[in-house]
Amino acid sequence: MLQSDPDVNEISFAFDGLEAIDNLKDKKVKEYIHILFIDHHMPGKTGSEVVEEIKRIQI
Repeated sequence: MLQSDPDVNEISFAFDGLEAIDNLKDKKVKEYIHILFIDHHMPGKTGSEVVEEIKRIQI
């Protein structure tokens, strides 16, 4: 549904919590993220751990 919306320019995916954090640390990615969907049951780090890491490093 989001991919067909003309206002959505890009959709990025992370396949585990660690990749999600690495993507969020990337300055280019941070500049265009407006919505973040996080699954609680991700490998590497759970969704809750990712959220806590985001808060801790203030991404």
